[in-house]
Amino acid sequence: MFRQVSGRLKLAIGHNRVVVRSCAIFGACVLLSAFAYSRLVEADFFAVILAFTARATGFFLNLLGCGAAVSGVSVSSSDFSVDIGTGCTGLVPIMIFICAVLAYPAKIKAKAIGIPLGIFCLYSLNILRTVSLFFIGAHFYNFFDIAHLLVWQSLMILSAIVLWLFWVGRMTHVQAH
Repeated sequence: MFRQVSGRLKLAIGHNRVVVRSCAIFGACVLLSAFAYSRLVEADFFAVILAFTARATGFFLNLLGCGAAVSGVSVSSSDFSVDIGTGCTGLVPIMIFICAVLAYPAKIKAKAIGIPLGIFCLYSLNILRTVSLFFIGAHFYNFFDIAHLLVWQSLMILSAIVLWLFWVGRMTHVQAH
């Protein structure tokens, strides 16, 4: 019985070698990214990422006439104040996207184009997220936690997946069988 199951498993893996390989690469990339992220958060360089995100958020808030002031990682106005924390950088969805691109069996050129474009798109969406959350906090404070923890976090992960699917469809020239 064990030999029969073992034989079927080997046959299934053999027929789906590319899928198994991609899943293994994705899993390894996610584990490596999680380790790197845990170290990055503790590094001095992460403070630069947080401050840059705060400045970008303040810049766009001021373009919209909000009168925001930025000090370090704090963004404030007369209506609301928020600190940009580790989860506000968009790095987790960016890392998920990068892991998925690296794991997908595509040409290096497609990956070299997809990764920077994905980083730009997801970081830009993250700035939209922080700006919108500031407005929600200033005008609809009761909904801030729901928008921050449920809506936008889910949308960021979903956006990473949708962006990856878009990249697969546009950049890798996959053909259906």
